[in-house]
Amino acid sequence: MKKIFTLACVLCIACTTINASEKSDTTKTKKVSSTKFKGKPSISIFTNFQQGLFTSNDISSFNLDRASIGYGGTFGDGFAAKIDVDFGATKKVDGQTKRAMYVRNAEVSWAKKGFKVNIGLISLKQFGMQEKNWGYRYIAKSAMDQYKFGSSRDLGFTLSYDIAKWVSIDATMVNGEGYKNVGIDNNYKYAIGATFKPVKGLAIRAYADIYSKNDETENQKNQQTASIFAGYNHDKFSIGAEYDYMWNTKFKDGNSQSIFSVYTTVKVHKQVSIYARYDNYATKNNWGADEQAYYVGVEYSPIKYVSIAPTFSYRQIAGKKAIPIVGLFLDIKL
Repeated sequence: MKKIFTLACVLCIACTTINASEKSDTTKTKKVSSTKFKGKPSISIFTNFQQGLFTSNDISSFNLDRASIGYGGTFGDGFAAKIDVDFGATKKVDGQTKRAMYVRNAEVSWAKKGFKVNIGLISLKQFGMQEKNWGYRYIAKSAMDQYKFGSSRDLGFTLSYDIAKWVSIDATMVNGEGYKNVGIDNNYKYAIGATFKPVKGLAIRAYADIYSKNDETENQKNQQTASIFAGYNHDKFSIGAEYDYMWNTKFKDGNSQSIFSVYTTVKVHKQVSIYARYDNYATKNNWGADEQAYYVGVEYSPIKYVSIAPTFSYRQIAGKKAIPIVGLFLDIKL
């Protein structure tokens, strides 16, 4: 896997070099690009109220899942930077849930002639396309994020190259521990991916990674992940499906797990959409808590920056009682 990762990085750089060499300088003078920084702030808030039904009526709470602020912009010559801080995350301290602040993004990027590099605390490509196709992150995380197949952000770098308008490749090297944890060992996650867009609206993505364990033992093995996704977006509807598989979860030999997830949205009005999703999470030999989950709801966007979504969810975890919940979710983005 590491050899494949290295080859992908070399291929990205080689393609860029060849592309640049094909164009010679036909003039003696070049216009110098402006290096003045042009940026803007951003704000994102996810909040909701949820109430359990029937045997789960003890579940009742107001929640703030995210309250983030950020700033990003461009320098010119293909350079850009952004930083985001999240005040909405929580952690356990002495048995109690406490509000915590995290830096979610702190990255610099450079893009030129189809080639792009991101470095720092970066947004990862593992399930970014799936999350965008699902479209309701403020209601539920995308499948791989929900079942902890990886983090949405991490410390490291990503190289990507657009081979043509319909196909691109990418390679990534990160700590593997996510944006909430600081790397404390010399284990790294290496990933490669390819995205195909053969016709308008259709996207297909293949992805694989290996999370190295340098001190492998008989019961400790490298963690590996592979996934395939296909999605179609139209003005009136969207649909997506993914299958994800992980070997040696948390480096434990034989602990494999899988996800099948399908989701769709139908736009019934310029301000109203209906959505539904089904997840099936399973572990090999039942070493974990297998689960099926359903989501269905309506999103109403009264203005550009605000979305409101009454939602019904139903989770069935193996060996436990079903968890039906109704909720009212609010998303604010500026």
